Order: sequence, then C-alpha cells, then structure tokens
Amino acid sequence: MKSDNAMRKAYTYFLIAMSVMASSCSERLEQADDSALISLRAAIGEAAVSTRAVSKAEAFKGTVATEQNPLEAIVLFSTEAGVYRHAPAGPTYLPCHSKVTFTDDSYKYPEKYNGFNLKYPTDNATVYCVGMSPADGEWEISDDGRYARHHIDGNDDLMFAECREGSWSNHFEPHLYKHQLTWLKLCVYGTDSDVDAFWGSIESLTVESKDSLIISLSDGKASFSNTGDSICAFEGTHQLTATLHEIGSVFCAPALEYKITVKTRKAGERTIVIKLQDLGGDELTDPADAAGNLFVIELGFTPFAIIEGECVLNPWEYQDENLYLK
Repeated sequence: MKSDNAMRKAYTYFLIAMSVMASSCSERLEQADDSALISLRAAIGEAAVSTRAVSKAEAFKGTVATEQNPLEAIVLFSTEAGVYRHAPAGPTYLPCHSKVTFTDDSYKYPEKYNGFNLKYPTDNATVYCVGMSPADGEWEISDDGRYARHHIDGNDDLMFAECREGSWSNHFEPHLYKHQLTWLKLCVYGTDSDVDAFWGSIESLTVESKDSLIISLSDGKASFSNTGDSICAFEGTHQLTATLHEIGSVFCAPALEYKITVKTRKAGERTIVIKLQDLGGDELTDPADAAGNLFVIELGFTPFAIIEGECVLNPWEYQDENLYLK
C-alpha cells in the first residue's frame, strides 16, 4: 500500500516537474521569437520655425508623437539591397511594404502582414529598410521595387530616410528623415500708400513647380518629373498695406528660380520670376542646394505697376527639423 502511495506521489511530482519544464521552454521560445521581431522607434525634433499666417504647408510639430499628434511613416523592408518589392513570405514575411504609427516614444512594430509580425531571418541575413513620410497612401512604388514617387501638391513636407541595414544580432540603427522639397513663404507689402489705387486687394498667388518627386531607393537620390504644375499659395482677399504680411506657404520642387503669378482685383494677373540666393546673397547654381531650405520671398507692390521681389534664405536646421526612426 505504501509502495502504491509512493508511486502516486512520485508520478504527481513528475507531472509537476514536466509542467514547469514545459512552461519554461515555452517562455524561452517566446522570448527567442520576440527577439526576431522587427520594431521601430521614433523621436521627433522640435520645429525651429513658425508661421505667422494660416497656410496649407505644415511640418510635424512637437518633440514626441502622441495620440492627438501621431506620426505615420511608410517603411519598406527587403532582403535584397536596393530592391523593395512587396512579396511577403513566411517565416519572416519579407520583403514587405508596411506602415508604422507612433503615438509615443516607445518601440513600435510595423503593421502585421495577414496577422503576422515581420521578423529578422534566423540565419542572421541582412534586412534593408527605407522610409518615407507622410504615410498618406500617395507614395507609388515602381513594379521593379527600385523607385518611389509622390505628387507635389504644396501641402506635404515630403521626407525620405535612406537605407539602413539590420539583422537578428544587429538591429536597425536610427533612420534620418531628410526634407526633399523647398519651403517657400510668400510675404507681401505695399511700397506706398497709393498702391491700392492701382492694384486693389490681392486675390491669389500661385507658384510654378515640378509636379512629382522621384526617389531612387538604391541610393536615396531625388529627381523630379519633367511636367510642371501651378500650386496655389493663397486664395482670398488681402488688402495691401505698408506692413509685411505672410499670406502663403508652400512646399515645391527644388529649383534655381520660381515663377509666381499674382492676381489682384484691379490689375488682373502679373507674373514675376524670383531667383533663389544663398546666405551670402549669391544666386544658387545647383537646384539641390535649395532642398531642405526655407526661402522667404517678399513681394513689394509699387504704385507704378511694378512688383519688386526679394528672396531671403532661412535654412532648416536638421538637428531640429528631421525625424529619426529606430
């Protein structure tokens, strides 16, 4: 009888031990699996510039993403350098086009593919990642996975993060998102108290720009479409005074000069060409130098049917303006 009781106790202890071992193994497997999951973290630099008037062109504000002020990014993952097709396959579900929504400063997983998290390959193979902002559904990826394209509408501060490499043992370093467009702020004033007699109120301001940004995903180089578009920077009624007023703000393709068309109530449409200058006052010679810079354009209206244009360069400070992803 004692032998039977001893056997039952021994069997019970055996079951408990097996249960504990199984639980321990399960935890270890889960931890090992979690270490393979791809996750990202965002930190946003505080903007160093402000706008005095209502405008459509806006950059992300604040130092961290919040529920009320989320940051959304498109992220492309691949196991082949320079090629970012969307063809997820288990167990890593790469290559994949995904999206991340940051609502705080903690690590976030990209959106799942059919319910599965994206993972680093267990053989420590390299994973490549590029990023784009905003995540507005307007980025077009070429069929060969080598180019990304986005329409320039004047409203969106288009940014791109060049390729970063990661693996199971060496996760992604922070991503640096760089501004790809030129920011123009349009200010107007009257040079004389009689300007209203000739011009009347300003009804609209439009800026000529290339209509699309094209990014080479292999090297991060930006190019722009051959077709142009007119971007409306202001539409309404603005009475000219001797005080300088900012009435428009737009993002445009980088260029050496911009054609700005002004429509006023009494004088109709007039077009003026503004050449961009650097901090020393010299005209720019490479459009790439205009990317990531803010130019304030001052338009002075004289009573002699002349619009005087002046350009002031205010560089974006990357340390305050760029977005970093981990």
